[in-house]
Amino acid sequence: MEKKRRTIPLNQKVKYILTLYGVYDFHNNFRYFDFYSNQNSENFIKFIKKVIRNFNDKIYIILDNHGSHISKYTKEELKKNKNVKLVFLPYNSPKLNRIEDEFSLYKREVLANRKFKSKKEIIIASRKWINYRNNMGIKIVNK
Repeated sequence: MEKKRRTIPLNQKVKYILTLYGVYDFHNNFRYFDFYSNQNSENFIKFIKKVIRNFNDKIYIILDNHGSHISKYTKEELKKNKNVKLVFLPYNSPKLNRIEDEFSLYKREVLANRKFKSKKEIIIASRKWINYRNNMGIKIVNK
């Protein structure tokens, strides 16, 4: 007998669409996040270029197989930077990517059971949470 999945409706209409990209820096326990109007290769590259400005050494970016991550445009753009190495996870393996834990916490602690009146309100609440996560008991030195 197959178990039925139980779905709980949120009763919230979608008014705003924002894409949140995120990177987790293991060495410094730091999270980089930024918002974009949609999820495409161009916005993904803009985000990654912002992040890699913070590093001088070679960096490894662990990615799932989302279309914006595996597109020809993304691969060509990131090959231009010799300090960036892309590591693609197997399909259906979100538990292997540390940033997915952050996204789960974000959804639960910021988005769940809340009604926002504007995109600005969502971004403000999100940035407060990101600052909280980045400053949890450690001192961060900005580069």
